[in-house]
Amino acid sequence: MKSIPIYIYDTAIKEKIQELIDENESLGFEKNKNIPKESVKYDLVKFWFDEDKLIGYWIDNSINDDTKTLDIIFYIGSTSFRTPNTDENRSFFNLILDNHKKE
Repeated sequence: MKSIPIYIYDTAIKEKIQELIDENESLGFEKNKNIPKESVKYDLVKFWFDEDKLIGYWIDNSINDDTKTLDIIFYIGSTSFRTPNTDENRSFFNLILDNHKKE
């Protein structure tokens, strides 16, 4: 098993905002006055995967609207994931894919 950081969507902010809105509506008055505006937040988390399941990757050459970064898109089976575009990550994927070719 290998690991690499991937971006995940953090729903905690959206859920907390909805709880504040729901509480105001259930009370019938505005108890929670400073409800923050909803914003999309992506976090990097360590993702463990079976390197034998890596199909390939490509480098997205435009800045992602959500993460605001240049990223690598890689595929485990038919599912795609997004990780930062770094020399270390490209070398990591190339090493795994080169080992696939040798087998």
